[in-house]
Parts: sequence; C-alpha cells; structure tokens
Amino acid sequence: MICRDWRGEPVCAIQPLYAVERERWRRRLFWDGGATWDVVERARRSRALPGLVLRDGAAIAGWAFFLLHQDTLQIGAFVARTQGATRRLLDGILASETARSAGTQLLFTFSEAPALHAALTASDFAVEPYAYLERPCSGRGRSSGGRGDPALPAWDPRFHDPLSRLLATAYGDAEPTRPFARGGSDGDWREYVSQLTATEGCGRLLPDESVVVPGDAGLDAAVLTTRIAADTAHIAQAAVAPACRRRGLGRLAIETALDRIAAAGYARATLLVSGRNAVARRMYAGLGFVERSAFVSACRSGQPRRLNSPALDTGGVRIFR
Repeated sequence: MICRDWRGEPVCAIQPLYAVERERWRRRLFWDGGATWDVVERARRSRALPGLVLRDGAAIAGWAFFLLHQDTLQIGAFVARTQGATRRLLDGILASETARSAGTQLLFTFSEAPALHAALTASDFAVEPYAYLERPCSGRGRSSGGRGDPALPAWDPRFHDPLSRLLATAYGDAEPTRPFARGGSDGDWREYVSQLTATEGCGRLLPDESVVVPGDAGLDAAVLTTRIAADTAHIAQAAVAPACRRRGLGRLAIETALDRIAAAGYARATLLVSGRNAVARRMYAGLGFVERSAFVSACRSGQPRRLNSPALDTGGVRIFR
C-alpha cells in the first residue's frame, strides 16, 4: 500500500469518497453534510488542504485530510478499510511535513477504522470515546411529555459571555482529548461559544429551541441547539454549573429544549456525549436517547513547534465536533 498526496488525485477518484461520507453522515448522524464536503473539495483542489490517499493497487484502501492551525495538526477525516490500512494511513499522516511541523496532533473521527484505538495508543495518543445519540420527537410539544419549563429564556446574544463562564466552570481546566476548548482558557471558551453561535461548524444555531437558566451569578445551566438537517435538531452543548448540580436543572433544561424542538416540527434530536460521562449517559438514556454512532477523540503533544496557519486559507473548513 502506498500513501499519495490527495491533492494530486483526479476529481473522479475523490468524489466517490465524498459520496460515501455524505451517506454515512445522513444515515448515521441524520446530518446534511453536503455543503461541508463541497468546502473540503474546493480547499483540496486549491491545494490549501493537505491529505493522503492510501492506494492498494488501483483500489483506495484509506484516506484522510488534515491541516495545520498555528502549531496544531487537526485531522479532519480518517477512513480505512483494514487494520493494516489504519496503521499505514496513520503512519503516513504523522510522517508528513505538516504533522512534523506541529507541536500537537489532534483527531476527531468515526471510530470505525479497524483497530484505530490500538493504532492511536501505540503512537502515544491519549484517546477518549464519544457516543452519538438520537431521540425521535413524538409530536408537537410532546417530546419530553411536557415536563419542560416554557418560562425559561431562549438564547440571546447577551448570554455569550455568561455561557462562556458557565462552560469554563462546568468543564474545568485543560483536557487534551476534549474535542472543543481543549486549552480550557477563558479565551478558548469565548471562541468556542462564538463558533457555536455565529458559525455553522456544528449546524446553524436555533435560538428559540435553545434554553438558558439564569442564576444570581450568571447562568446556572444552558442548552444550545442547532439545525443539522431539515428534520433534525442537534443539542450542540449542555452544561450545568457545578454548584447547581443534583437539583434536576440539567434534565429540566434538556426537557425544555426537547419540547421546543418538537414544537418546531423537527422529527428528531441528536447529541454527542463522552463515553466517560456516565451521569449524562444515564440521563440521556432515561430521556429515550439511543446510540447511533461512535467517535474517537485523540491528542498527542510534544512535537517541534512552528507557527503556521494554512487553516485560514481553506475557505472555512471546520472539524466536526
């Protein structure tokens, strides 16, 4: 098997790869990802987005794309058919000039590549599993049995900084395998909230279907909801202040968001949760969410550092969170 720079591949070889991913996003995530792959292809053809195609003879056995943002390599897709292809593709990425220029390598992708967890661990990555959950909406205003609180405020831009502070306290310090705001600084959290509310990296924000729970010192809890397809709403973020936990606020905010999602006519709600967050997983299971797909988030640090940012030239490519 031979790794080749995907920027030299003809369009006719790459388009079928996108078609498979579009269908996987639609079937497994209920996500309309067509526009995302159009952006990826424009960046590839302009040579702004590095990537590899792993060829086994005439067949493509694996492929990936990645970019360098400041000193961090971000691997945005990783597809392999066999265990050997997984290992060879990962080795090819890490041996690339782009990766060797990075102080940190990050990956967030479907966990389906054979033996991916083992390959990442063998290459000194810290690895964390994530589950993608889905819950059908049972009808207008009935998604949680009407147990939400209609009086809770919806999202408003004035909550931007309070939400940033809530997330900072709810998630704590830096966490290398967290697929967002890994550094844990105040600036990281403000940037993350801006990404959720002002861009479409995780779907388009639905302000009216989002929920905030004001408190004396800011926000006690919040749920941000986005639109990822015409019939699917995605709970992109949910958090409760540590001092307010075990009071049912998280469940109340989620149930309120589900009521609003159903009332808006969406057929289902989806969300992503860490495999280590047993408390949240039990709550979501109690609300009728079931697992539809699995992801892996991985991080490796300690490589040479060099500031560079071709990510700024990719026309808006963002890694799925």
